[in-house]
Amino acid sequence: MAGETNLVCISRAAGSGGEEIGWAVAQQLGLPYVDEQIIDLAAERAGVDPDVVAEAEAQKSLVTRVVEAMDSLGALAMHPSRLARPSRRSLRALIRDTLGQVAERGPAVIVAHAASVALGSRPDILRVLVTGSPKARADRLHALGISSKDAMATIEESDRSRQQYLRSFYGVSEEGPMHYDLVINTDRLGVEGGVATILAALGR
Repeated sequence: MAGETNLVCISRAAGSGGEEIGWAVAQQLGLPYVDEQIIDLAAERAGVDPDVVAEAEAQKSLVTRVVEAMDSLGALAMHPSRLARPSRRSLRALIRDTLGQVAERGPAVIVAHAASVALGSRPDILRVLVTGSPKARADRLHALGISSKDAMATIEESDRSRQQYLRSFYGVSEEGPMHYDLVINTDRLGVEGGVATILAALGR
């Protein structure tokens, strides 16, 4: 890979083709593709079922379950009213530390989990956002067999959840291009064009 870049962190809007792009880039570079492994590793470190971490990552109301499982003394569990603020900090630290652990293992392509934000201070990453218009993204979901109405509803809900995730975990009130080194619009470039653009940015 060109220069000091060891990690490609891909954030993606639902239906944008980000997973396909990430997988293809990893294959082209011969690097590990990391996505769900983040959940598995975080769950292992916390001593909870991976489903709990996956749900907690998407739904703030489930964060307290992770904190309770992580707290060996059970002190917080005795006082549920005190869980709201510590739970957000604890889960954010858990996910971020796990991402950092994966990053330290060596070159990889990491998809989702706001890796570009969590690892943004590292000098050895290429931060990529894969996105597209709501209609084009909904059309991709529709092509997979989801009704047009449900596809658009899924896109809208995913976009809301994404913004809530960034705000709750990392204090990002408004996601913008400065959070990334490269923004790929798959409405124009498609998946193949997105892959080629990333490889070109890496000098490959």
